[in-house]
Amino acid sequence: MPAENINHQREILAHLYHPIFHTVYLYTRDLHMAEDITQETFLKALKNLNQLRDKSQLKAWLQRIAANTARDYMRRNARSFCVSDPDLLYVAAGQDSPENELLRKEKIRAIWQQVEKMPQGMRRVLLLRYFYDLSLEQIGAIMEIPVGTVKSRLNRGRNRLAGELKCKEA
Repeated sequence: MPAENINHQREILAHLYHPIFHTVYLYTRDLHMAEDITQETFLKALKNLNQLRDKSQLKAWLQRIAANTARDYMRRNARSFCVSDPDLLYVAAGQDSPENELLRKEKIRAIWQQVEKMPQGMRRVLLLRYFYDLSLEQIGAIMEIPVGTVKSRLNRGRNRLAGELKCKEA
């Protein structure tokens, strides 16, 4: 019986690895860092599995742990960086020179840092729109708010992000 239970747990973890990795990758935009944080997430989850009250919420619980772990890691390793173009929310991942790729990653990290400082409702709308590419209607349904509220939070979030990311002229 114990061997069957271990195999069942391995299957569950293998099934959830990719969604959790994807969540972490959205924060880090770095494959190696995302792998490390994903492993750390599963270690934390296994250590605290007794705290999970509703087993049907395992995936959501793991994603919360992953997001918190990634956020903590990014804060610990944060560098201040000035971004002059807030339209980088639309930057598509592409092949570029190593210098440009590093600059792009630093700008994305700076954006993440600013998004993390925003109020939860505004932050969620921005993430659902730009990182999960959901429509305004889908966001409204997920958050259980009117589409007009989604639009206003999105607009305020973009304006706030643009203000926070402008380089200060010396």
